[in-house]
Amino acid sequence: MNSTNLQLFRPRLTHLESREVPAVFTVTSESADRTVAGSLPWAVDQANARGGFDEINFNVTLPPAPFPFYTQSVAFNLQAPLVLTDQVAIYGNYGFVYGYNLSNLIVLDAANGTTSSGSTIQNLRFSGAINSAIEIRPYSSNNWVQNNNFTCAAIHVLSDQNTIRSNRIGAVEDRDSAGYRYQQANHGIVVGEIETPATPWSGTLYRGNVIEDNEIGYDHVDSRRGIYGPFVVDSVGILLSAGAQENFVGANNKLAYCRVAGVGLLSSSTSRNVVFGNSVHDCPIGVLVSAGANGNVIGGELGGNYLGGRLHPVPEGVDFYTYEGHPEPISGVSLGDQRWGPAFNNLVAGNVIGLKADQSDIFRAYIDPRFTAPSFQTGVILDAGSRSNAVKGNIIANIELNGVLLRQAVGNHISGNWIGESAYGKLFGNGGFGIAADVGAELNNLAPNEFGFNLFGDIYLVPDSTGNVIG
Repeated sequence: MNSTNLQLFRPRLTHLESREVPAVFTVTSESADRTVAGSLPWAVDQANARGGFDEINFNVTLPPAPFPFYTQSVAFNLQAPLVLTDQVAIYGNYGFVYGYNLSNLIVLDAANGTTSSGSTIQNLRFSGAINSAIEIRPYSSNNWVQNNNFTCAAIHVLSDQNTIRSNRIGAVEDRDSAGYRYQQANHGIVVGEIETPATPWSGTLYRGNVIEDNEIGYDHVDSRRGIYGPFVVDSVGILLSAGAQENFVGANNKLAYCRVAGVGLLSSSTSRNVVFGNSVHDCPIGVLVSAGANGNVIGGELGGNYLGGRLHPVPEGVDFYTYEGHPEPISGVSLGDQRWGPAFNNLVAGNVIGLKADQSDIFRAYIDPRFTAPSFQTGVILDAGSRSNAVKGNIIANIELNGVLLRQAVGNHISGNWIGESAYGKLFGNGGFGIAADVGAELNNLAPNEFGFNLFGDIYLVPDSTGNVIG
């Protein structure tokens, strides 16, 4: 190195980001008393008080099993919700958290200038919550809730940029003195506020949340014997409600046995969300868009949804048509509903409705694999004053009645669909019309579409409908 280079060299200090090591608090006791060192409430209090990122792990010693092959698990009977106000990762080792008189079991919140943003809730089992086992409040964002099991209303998101993934939500067997009983989840996952006449939307938006790879309603084994009948989720599997905007539902959520719908978008402030790459079956409605929901995409460029009707078998020896255990499948997609109102400016594109995901066959999933039945009563319904929606590029086949039904629907665009056949030209017939424009269907564009076999014909226009374009 010459003298010139030596004169140019200037030593300097470079500031590096913090390398703070998180504190680890270990749960060693099943106690619900926050004053007991090693209890779960104690560990949460310690993490909140310390400040900065912390971890909570579980290492509870259980007594010997009472008899061989009996599986024991750690259980925490909470007397009050666990409220996180600082960044914490809870790695639950599948401990069982319950509290049968509590609205929530874990709340992600903020207090005294700190926030639980960036927290992780992982590998826990939840039961008993009245409103939702986990609630994420507005000042806590960028959280991960993953790999948990829920047998109650599961997760309510009231913030932004959270990831809800790989959770299992549904009823499982429970025993009491009367024998078998089943606890039912009111809903699976909710993003946004639940509007009622007494509690209107606050005006806050909830954006950028990702809901993926969850199984909702799949813990239904033998639930037909339970007091709730076949339904594992009593309402909607995944609900985007008031203020839910620009969220992603998908990919790879699997939903079944929901009493109302697999996925619901149900508010006039529910907008610009994308529902893609999911499978829904054994729900009356696959995807329900209503109550003024607008500008949402069901399917689209990110990938279509697979929407089936009846898939799971009836009990052996029971006649399918007299068995009350199966929900009556109404539609794969409903844009508008008489109960909640219309839907506006939504896109339904690239979905497979009524066939297997690969379009190779219809369902053959009953006790006798040769037995088949139509999937939904109607493939896509546009109803209740719904306007300016587009239904494009979907496969709509193996439907009991009409492929597409328009009723009290104005200015919608139905084109580029395969109705009564697969996209490869294989016939899978519908039992009614390909497209039926019923009372109040006006000024809709119903062409062009590819029609396979539709028992009553390709297109039907009720005599007093006006302004519909069919070719």
